[in-house]
Amino acid sequence: MKTKSIGIVVGALLAITGLIVGGGGAAVLATIGTDGKVSTGDQSFDTSGAALVTSAADMRRPEKVSDIVGDPRVQLGVHSAKPAFVGVGPAKDVERYLKGAPIDEVTDFDVDPFTMKRDPRAGSKRLTPPGEQSFWIARSSGTSASLDWKAGSGEYRVVVMNADGSRGVRTNGDASVTVPHTAAIAWGLVGGGLLLVLMGAAAIAAAGASQPAPRRTPAPAPVA
Repeated sequence: MKTKSIGIVVGALLAITGLIVGGGGAAVLATIGTDGKVSTGDQSFDTSGAALVTSAADMRRPEKVSDIVGDPRVQLGVHSAKPAFVGVGPAKDVERYLKGAPIDEVTDFDVDPFTMKRDPRAGSKRLTPPGEQSFWIARSSGTSASLDWKAGSGEYRVVVMNADGSRGVRTNGDASVTVPHTAAIAWGLVGGGLLLVLMGAAAIAAAGASQPAPRRTPAPAPVA
């Protein structure tokens, strides 16, 4: 009886673990889809300041994580009535360029539904046109500006500005991040979870089958 109880407990633990692991993989797939891409859809990227800029933490990518999931690809496309500028550059250089100017730092955002948390930073500095700076790794400008950048090691900032550096940025567009191996990892979690559930069910079934059959007492012989 003790062996049977141990088998049922082990089977139940395997099944529960499988449900958790598989559920985690399914949740990732529901968020990023099968292509590993998360997109905001067409949204407003506006600020009354001189720039809308991502926080340094959002673009920090530990090397060990990169080895597992691959280098993320950032795509950003905006359109506006007046020429806009989108660019990505090393965090230190972007911070030095924006220092003293009024900006909105994006500290967090959700995709569905789209929400964006900002941390306004006051300032009075008039920025020179961003296109005159030489530190940008990738950049684009115009009434329809687009950016396609594969993240490398280090810390970076992504900015949306007016091409002339003036205040009052009014743009609409779509931002997306593609993480190459995330979908494959998520499918692996789903498969591994299913395997654990099956193993757990088999362990429980085996424990039930190992129970000895109840001993039957023969019926008394009829009295003549």
